[in-house]
Amino acid sequence: MTSKPLINENYVKYREGSIPIIISAPHGGVLKPKDIPNRTNGVFEIDSNTKELTHEITQEFLSQTNNYPHTIIMDLSRKKVDANRELTQATTKHKKAVESYDTFHNFIKDAKTKVNE
Repeated sequence: MTSKPLINENYVKYREGSIPIIISAPHGGVLKPKDIPNRTNGVFEIDSNTKELTHEITQEFLSQTNNYPHTIIMDLSRKKVDANRELTQATTKHKKAVESYDTFHNFIKDAKTKVNE
């Protein structure tokens, strides 16, 4: 099966899957754009190899089932956005950080809708 095109929006990547499984990687990003301020509270460390592991899992699904899971990846560093927290702790409320946070969660919502269909 050919995968759907990768959507890259607001530092978040989404690939629509063809099976009812959703994988999200909120803490593997390394991008630190200067125009998005650093967060000052919370956890800032990267979850090592999250993006790489997510890629390996999706490739293994493809090789074993000929299908892809829905996959959402945050490319921003956790210093900029922590997509696994409430908005007030996840960002500095900076417009671009909030847009990335919202994009990440909207892609998950979209994936849930497609899985439920």
